[in-house]
Amino acid sequence: MTTFADPVDEAAALQQQMIDNALANRKRPNMTFTGECHYCKESIDSGHFCDAYCRKDHEDMVWAESQRRLS
Repeated sequence: MTTFADPVDEAAALQQQMIDNALANRKRPNMTFTGECHYCKESIDSGHFCDAYCRKDHEDMVWAESQRRLS
């Protein structure tokens, strides 16, 4: 255990530890390269989306689906 002279340093170290833990345990995306944009299905050479607009639209769609309530 490290002893900190300043409580602010201790708080910063704790915050960084929590960030590191959150990043290590985050859900990994399950997208795989298919050769086409995941949103509009246009042919692409690399990545998952053909441009920033398709990426944003896909993120918005995924967010909207997560907000829907099941009746």
